[in-house]
Amino acid sequence: FANLDLTDVIGGNKMFLINLELRFPLVEDMGLEGLLFFDMGNAFAENELIDPTNFRFGTGFGVQWFSPFGPLLLQLGFPLDPLEVEESSVFEFSMGGSQY
Repeated sequence: FANLDLTDVIGGNKMFLINLELRFPLVEDMGLEGLLFFDMGNAFAENELIDPTNFRFGTGFGVQWFSPFGPLLLQLGFPLDPLEVEESSVFEFSMGGSQY
């Protein structure tokens, strides 16, 4: 990874992912929930075995609002052992979708 820059594409055609998530009510009357999460996994090329020693790990927190327009989700995640080319945090916003 030492020679990677932000324009390099890294990926695979198979993925292993485990997501642990704790959701809890913040303001039930408004449909507002908090969440904490822990993710682990990686993508692997066709000729690679899924190798747990190559898993990446991240954690974070977020807020979900079941608004009249559909679910809105804000999350802030942190890689636990970031590579040199990775940001120290990642902010995500999503609307709609099948959130539970």
